[in-house]
Amino acid sequence: MDEAGRLGVHRAVEKDLSVQESLFDATLPEWVDVNVRKVRAERPRRFGDVWLALELIKKLGLAELFDGMMPDVHPKMSWARLAEVLIVSRFCEPSSELHIAEHFCRKSALSDLMGISDEDIYDNRLYCRNYY
Repeated sequence: MDEAGRLGVHRAVEKDLSVQESLFDATLPEWVDVNVRKVRAERPRRFGDVWLALELIKKLGLAELFDGMMPDVHPKMSWARLAEVLIVSRFCEPSSELHIAEHFCRKSALSDLMGISDEDIYDNRLYCRNYY
């Protein structure tokens, strides 16, 4: 762990919360009555493991490595982003490229977190058949 991380852990142990940033603005919350019997979840998707995998890719510097090594010739999604999709998918749910294209990407928040469309992740693209 680097010096900043050790300092943060030390402050947390001592319960020094002066450096903690606020999650919310200082505005007062607005209360709204909700009929919970009429609330439903539509298109629930997994988020936490996908977000963690993307953060690990950033922390390890893999995104920059891929950007420097892989050509950006595909108009919709670069090969570097495709490599990230494959890494995240295998990290969260090890399976085939076909399963990734047909199931994993649609039931996870991967496309939203990466800013890409679900339609850009399809089996032929994942198999890297369409290089040019």
